[in-house]
Amino acid sequence: MKRLAVIVGVLSTAWAASVEAREYGNLPEEAASWAAVSCETPVSIDAGGGRHPDVSIHELDTFITLLYLPSHALDAAAALNVVWTRLALSGIEYDDLDLYQVMLPFDLLLKGDPWNWWFNVTPGLFSDLDHVTGDDYQTLLHGAVLYRSGTRLQWGLGVGYDRVLGEERVYPLGGFVWDNGWDLRIKALFPDLRLEWAPSRSWLAYLQAQPAGGVWHVHEAGSDYELKIKGFRIHGGGEVSVAPHVWLRAGTGLAVLRNYQLKDKDGNRIDSDADEAWFVQVALVLR
Repeated sequence: MKRLAVIVGVLSTAWAASVEAREYGNLPEEAASWAAVSCETPVSIDAGGGRHPDVSIHELDTFITLLYLPSHALDAAAALNVVWTRLALSGIEYDDLDLYQVMLPFDLLLKGDPWNWWFNVTPGLFSDLDHVTGDDYQTLLHGAVLYRSGTRLQWGLGVGYDRVLGEERVYPLGGFVWDNGWDLRIKALFPDLRLEWAPSRSWLAYLQAQPAGGVWHVHEAGSDYELKIKGFRIHGGGEVSVAPHVWLRAGTGLAVLRNYQLKDKDGNRIDSDADEAWFVQVALVLR
C-alpha cells in the first residue's frame, strides 16, 4: 500500500505535462517528489479460530524524480518510489509485519496537438525483504491516450496493470483534468479523485479519494504467503508553501472498504473485512 499509487501520481503529471506551460494563477505545479508519513487507527479483523486481533497501519512513502528530459516531441522521466508499510498487530501470535515496495517507474509522453500518448513501465519489488525470490518481483504497465480540449480541459482513456486496488489485475484508466485558470482544479482520474482550491499562491486546500491497496510476497516461519490489503482513503487537508518549490501538507480522513487476506498454497489463512479507520498524514512535497 502507498499514499499515492504510482499510476495516479505519474498519470496526473503526464496530463499536466501535455499542456504547454502557462500561467495557473494561484494553482501550484504538480508534485515532482515527496516524502509522506501516514497512520491508520487500529481496527479488529477476523483471523479465524475465534481470534480477533487489532491491526493498525503505519506508512512512509517516498517518491523522487530522478530524471526528467522534456523536448518538443516527447518527454521522458524516471523516478524512485519506495514505500515502507508496517502492520502493527496485537492480540495474535504473529509479529508486526514490515512490508516494502521498491519501484522504478519509467515514463514516456509522446506529444501532439491535441492528442498525446503516455506509456509507463514500473519494475518493482513487493516483499517483506526476508529471503527475496523471484516471486517478490513484478512489472507494472500503464498506457493512455490523452486529448486536450481547449486550454483548461483534458481527457484521457487507457488501461493499467498493477496492484493499487489490492490485487494484481488489469483495469481501465480514464477521466479528466479541469481548472478555471486561477484557483480551482479538479482531477477526476480513475481510480483517483482530487479537488484543489488555492486561495493564494502560498496555500492550498484539497479533498481526495484514492485507492490504498497492495500485494506483497511474505516469508514467515519458513513458509511463503501472499498478503493482500484492499481499501480506499477519503481525506482532506491543506498545504502551505514553506520555501520556494517546497510545500508542507497535513490531512486527515477515513480508510474505508478495508479487506485483509493472507493466503498460502493451501488457501486463505485470513480473509477479513474491517471497519472504517481514521487516518492522518503529514508530507513534504517538492513542486
